[in-house]
Formats: sequence, structure tokens, C-alpha cells
Amino acid sequence: VRAHTLEKIADITANRLRKMGYVAPDFKVYRKDFNQVVDTIFNNYGDCAHWLVVIDPYGTDIKWETVEKVLNTGKADVIFNFMCGALRRQVPHACGGEDHAFDNFLGGREWRSAVCNLGEVGEGLYKYFENLVRSRGYEIYSVSVEREKYEWHYHIMVLLRQREGGHPWVDTLKEKMKPCIEELKDRGVELLFSNESLDR
Repeated sequence: VRAHTLEKIADITANRLRKMGYVAPDFKVYRKDFNQVVDTIFNNYGDCAHWLVVIDPYGTDIKWETVEKVLNTGKADVIFNFMCGALRRQVPHACGGEDHAFDNFLGGREWRSAVCNLGEVGEGLYKYFENLVRSRGYEIYSVSVEREKYEWHYHIMVLLRQREGGHPWVDTLKEKMKPCIEELKDRGVELLFSNESLDR
């Protein structure tokens, strides 16, 4: 369903760009696990000077090995949805000593000693992930969004390559998002794009 929706959105966007007189990029939707096709995608589009990669996984579906490949390209900025609420529900099993999906998600078993004894394990996992990303030379700008009624808790993370001259696409995105923010009614999006979270 998500792949079909994404394909439909991409097609609508391409048609709108053409109507406005812009060149619409070619696109292809891979109906496969990103962990399995990341190398194929990068090989097919290796001549691109810059990539914006959006990762919105179900819990621990994405492997750190895959995220690391994205970061190590040296030309990708990333928007990542870190699902604290979904991860927190798995903690009793994850900290039990057996192999767990968290090990692939966080690149090994070291996270256990850093996180399992904390009072708030969900935030501990997030901080651990932050440190992994920063160790690869990335700046992180994020906002936390909570919906207690539904036990939602996630961090919208923008991972930017450390580079001189700023990040022009961020300014463009903020400008284009302004008319949409009120309509979206999402406090997390509002904080991220209206309250200068990306300017810190």
C-alpha cells in the first residue's frame, strides 16, 4: 500500500512540475526492502551530485548498516523518522540478553550497556542513534512529537552533511512549507519548519 501511495504521489508531483514548466525527474518505485536494494539504487543513480533520502521505517525495519551506507556516500542529506513509541514497546524483550532486531538497527550489541539501565529507554535509544549519526560527520536537527492519547512518540530528524556554505535546500523547503503548516495541524512539523529548528 505504501509503495502504491508513494508511486501515485510521485506521478502527481511530476505532472504538476511539467504543467508549471519545470523538468520532471524520472522516478522508479522499488517494491522491496530498502536494506536489500540500497546498493542497486545507489549504483543506478551514482552520478547524482546530491541526494535527499527520506527514511520512515516501521520500528527497527531499517538496519544501521543501510543507514551507514547512505551517510558514507558523502552526498546525502537525510530526513529520518525515529519511532520512540514503537521502539519503547519492544524494550523488555530487547534488553533480555537474546539477539534482537535492535542489534541490527543500532549496529551491534553495544547499545545495551548504554541504554538498558536508563529510566527512559526510548529516549536513550534515540540519543544512542544520534551519537552514531554524529560520529559519521553529520549535523542533526530534530523535533520530538508526542501524542499521549495514542502512545505516539517520534523524532523527526534532519541529518545534514557538515559542509561550508550552508544547506540551500533547507531554506527553500522552509519557504515552500509555510503555506502548508497551518493546514497540516501537526505541532512537530510546525516546530521544525516555523520555529527555526533548522537554524540552530
